[in-house]
Amino acid sequence: MRIGLYGDSTQMGLSRQGNVSVQNEFPPSKTLQMMLDQKYGAGIHCVSNYGIGGSTIIQALDTPLFEGKNVVQHMDCHCDDIVVANWGINDAYVVGNTANAHKAYYTCLKNFVEAREKRFIYESPNPLNNSHDQIMVALDTGVKAITSLTIADISWQTRMYYPQWAAHLDDGIHPNAILYFWVGMVLFKTVDSVIQSMAC
Repeated sequence: MRIGLYGDSTQMGLSRQGNVSVQNEFPPSKTLQMMLDQKYGAGIHCVSNYGIGGSTIIQALDTPLFEGKNVVQHMDCHCDDIVVANWGINDAYVVGNTANAHKAYYTCLKNFVEAREKRFIYESPNPLNNSHDQIMVALDTGVKAITSLTIADISWQTRMYYPQWAAHLDDGIHPNAILYFWVGMVLFKTVDSVIQSMAC
């Protein structure tokens, strides 16, 4: 199976060192790939990371964000069987954005993915340690109301089972290597369950 990961800088795996953004050595995509290789054997499943820093789902659908293509056009140029989408952090900074609008964009993307007979996974954003967290939670709640949505619930599981999460956000937004590894493990559980259901 081929798994394509879309999203923002936290999907890319960026961290902050002082005032500088750096590519973390272990983004969630790398942890996911390693865990899939460990379970199924190297090369059986292939993970591709298409994350773009600073992006929103609005931009992904409405602009040529991916080398002159929107997310659907980009997806059509690749052979991914499973599409994972992780936008929401930057969307929380968009003035006037609402939970209903955010839900509508995700519904549109889910429908595009499933019309191509691919499986869609919504990966909820990691929590924020700043004033925009409440807005992001509202957007996330809106998306989770979509019918028959498969969710890799990073947001809820981190808040519930990772009490020290805020200490592992370098700037209140971007995880460090420890928290990125956690995200990768949570993502693996969901992706693996989808792989197993597709194999039946």
